[in-house]
Amino acid sequence: KLELAMKRPRPRFFAEGGPERRKNFLRECENWIRLGLHPNIVSCYYVREISGVPSVFSEWMDGGSLKDRIRDQSLYSGTSEEVQERILDIAVQAARGLMYSHANGLLHQDMKPGNLLLTGEWDAKIADFGLANSGSHPDAKKSMGYTPEYCPREQAEGARPARWMDVYAWALTVLEMYAGGRLWEKGEEAEEQCGLYFERCRVKVPAHMRLLIVSCLTEKLNGFGSVLPSLEQIYSEVTGRRYPRKYPEKAASDTADSLNNRAMSYLDLGMPEEAQKLWEEALLREPDHAETIFNRELYLLRNSRKT
Repeated sequence: KLELAMKRPRPRFFAEGGPERRKNFLRECENWIRLGLHPNIVSCYYVREISGVPSVFSEWMDGGSLKDRIRDQSLYSGTSEEVQERILDIAVQAARGLMYSHANGLLHQDMKPGNLLLTGEWDAKIADFGLANSGSHPDAKKSMGYTPEYCPREQAEGARPARWMDVYAWALTVLEMYAGGRLWEKGEEAEEQCGLYFERCRVKVPAHMRLLIVSCLTEKLNGFGSVLPSLEQIYSEVTGRRYPRKYPEKAASDTADSLNNRAMSYLDLGMPEEAQKLWEEALLREPDHAETIFNRELYLLRNSRKT
């Protein structure tokens, strides 16, 4: 039994944007599905049209969001050492998830505590790729769907989406963990004011973490290539131990299960040819995959393609 979360845009989202908005939304959902099963990304299993509105079925996270855990203060339970380690661990996991999505051509564009979901054991996964906006692909001409409290000025003004914008939002998300809440009105303020925020934080920000956050907010870093090694080094300095979570070599994006789920999404959204291609690919990988065989055969029977 697999518990899933269902999310769907308001119907007016498509009514106001027309066919192009719907097309872009479905493309972004497909990109999210293609990311596969990564330990720091909430898995999107399939898209199903319900009452005319595409609805996304994704992995259920039982620990709520980082926003929830900051608000109810459970993030700060335990000793000061435990809290420091927990914040750094969540920061690393979030950076890994964004780095993986960037490597696979997908920008998030709405990174914030509300979009970082947790388990009861503090595993952290990024959620809502493609739900907050329809322009998160690197070739999109304009940033859309951002949250003003976490984005830089250029993004708020509609600049072309870029990796550094996700880095900026990640840095504000980390800073909010230390602060115990948001200390700024708009994200663009943080570029110049971040130095003042450190003194108001609930949890002391390590010196090297301060430097890293400032760098992320002021230098337009092109991704997490330099951020992650620095972050793991800070973890070692603060805790006296190496960062324990192994970095995943790759995600399980092309398993038979994943391919079958994507095929069902295509079928439900009126794209049967794409669905059949994915079923064939799934059976090449796992010839006896029962769910794929059943779904493909049922489709062929219902459409008089097979007796």
